[in-house]
Amino acid sequence: MNEWVVFSAFLLVMILIISRLAPRLITVTVVHDFEAGILYRKGRFAAVLPAGRYVCFETFSSILRYDLRTKDLYVPNLQIITKDKIAIKVTVKILFRVTDPLIVQNLSFYLDDELRNYAEAVVFAAIAPLTLDEFLERPTDMDASMVKSLAEKTHGLGFEIKNVILRDVILPANLKRAYAGLLEAKKEALKKLEQARGEQAVLRNLANSSVLYDKNPALFKARLLQALSSGQNSIVFNADGAVTITPQSTLHD
Repeated sequence: MNEWVVFSAFLLVMILIISRLAPRLITVTVVHDFEAGILYRKGRFAAVLPAGRYVCFETFSSILRYDLRTKDLYVPNLQIITKDKIAIKVTVKILFRVTDPLIVQNLSFYLDDELRNYAEAVVFAAIAPLTLDEFLERPTDMDASMVKSLAEKTHGLGFEIKNVILRDVILPANLKRAYAGLLEAKKEALKKLEQARGEQAVLRNLANSSVLYDKNPALFKARLLQALSSGQNSIVFNADGAVTITPQSTLHD
């Protein structure tokens, strides 16, 4: 009987010890569909784990998870001197995805910082040789060329570049005012050009009508009768014998 009591007490103590130590010794790791796991045993790489639920002893093993979805990284307020010595600031958005988590783990301790440094170099190389006007009128494939350059620089680092997007171009304050004035001047010039074109079109029509009436007096009489019958035109007989037909709405305006 005493032996049974001692055994029960010992068993209870062991259960209490295990219940206290188990959470510290045993870990459960869930690797989702959009992740990959890296298993280490005694500090050495053991395997790349697919999606699933894994139980391991923390004393001997550990699992690191890597998100394989596309991520974005911003490089804000990157200052660049253009070819014509004008300082501008641009914000760069980088879309990338980890393709080999083991390489990333072994080669890139600060992945975001390394990618940011490579992106800065690529953007500098793409924009610095351009004047400000050339940059503002940049072709649509400029982002594509930066994607290619950044992909070449980061080749073999365990991730792929999906896109590089230039955003939030900031010009010096004086240039903003200058470009705003230039845009306003262009709009005013276009407005005056359209007005001149309209006036020229009216003059051409009048000249053509005059030639037509001179060659065809009967046509002029028919036009005169049409204007009189409508009652919506004003007919002016000039001293030199010329006749002008003007819509009444034009006179009111």
